[in-house]
Amino acid sequence: MALRKRLVRKSLELVIGLLVGVALIEIAIPQLGFFWHLAHTDQVVMDGHLFTVPSKYFLSGSEGRLTFTRFSPVVPLIAERSAIAGPFAKMNMIGIYKHDDGKSFDRDADYFRLKEWLANEVKQAGLSLESERSLSTQLGTAYCFQSNGSQMAEVRCFLDGSKVSVLFMGEPRFANDVYQVVSGVTRVN
Repeated sequence: MALRKRLVRKSLELVIGLLVGVALIEIAIPQLGFFWHLAHTDQVVMDGHLFTVPSKYFLSGSEGRLTFTRFSPVVPLIAERSAIAGPFAKMNMIGIYKHDDGKSFDRDADYFRLKEWLANEVKQAGLSLESERSLSTQLGTAYCFQSNGSQMAEVRCFLDGSKVSVLFMGEPRFANDVYQVVSGVTRVN
């Protein structure tokens, strides 16, 4: 009888511990961006362009490439598997990078070639090119292409006349974050 009581008590402690752990993950993971913003600024410069880091994202990166990352928690036993999911969180990222060839994007010369290349790339990745959007920025027009899959979205934005592009990969519900980043870009004097 005493062994059974101990076993029930230990099982109950384990279940309570797991529930508390999942609750802490649900609370702590989305706040990583908040804590990053407390210690750092809200803006970052890349190749003469000033970008605002969205409030739930934190920044990492190196020369020529910056990454804004946002984690959204998942419950391990319930969550659907995806390429961008870890055991407790899905990663959503906005990458800002310089073009490898060092050339500026020119809408008149590059748009249709780029659109064709993107259509092939997203098809190979199991996504479909869903929409195109042009955004007004203080630097001119940005051209964005959104591709969606069942659990993932990808948005690529090219700033006309710029050597910098922006890429989002993550959950479709956070895809609009990249449009906010691109719309707010300005040039540093």
